[in-house]
Amino acid sequence: MKEMNKLANESIQKRVAKQKELFLRVYAESLGLVFETCRKVGIAARTFENWKQKDLQFAEKCENVSLEQKNYIEGQLLEAIKLGDQQDIRFWLKCKHPDYGTKIGFDLDDVITKLSIEIVQPNHGEDTSKHNSISKEPERSPES
Repeated sequence: MKEMNKLANESIQKRVAKQKELFLRVYAESLGLVFETCRKVGIAARTFENWKQKDLQFAEKCENVSLEQKNYIEGQLLEAIKLGDQQDIRFWLKCKHPDYGTKIGFDLDDVITKLSIEIVQPNHGEDTSKHNSISKEPERSPES
C-alpha cells in the first residue's frame, strides 16, 4: 500500500512539473499575462499563485519571464520612438520624464472655503440620535 501511494505521489509530482514547464513556455508567449496563460494551460489562477508561494524556483522563473517581457516591450517602444511615433514619444515622456508627467493641483483657498466644522456634544448617556452640531462655512476676507 505504501509503495502504491509513493508511486501515485511521484506521478502527481511529474505531472505538476510538466504543467509548470508548459505554464512558463506559454507565459512567455503570452507576454506575461497570467490569466491568459492559466486559461491556455487549463489551470486556475489560484493554482498559479500556490505554485509561486510553494516553489521558489518557479516563482523566480516567472519573475525572469516578466522581466524579459518588460525589456522586450520597452525595446519595442524605443524602436517606435526612433521612428518618430508621436504618440509613443508622448507616452514615454509622460511616464519617464518628471517635467511631462500628469500634474495634480488644487486651489487651497477654494478647499478651505468649502470646509465645514461640526461640533458634537458628548452624550452623557443621552440618546445619540439627538446631538448638537454646528455647520459653518468659514468667513471670507473682503479681498476675495
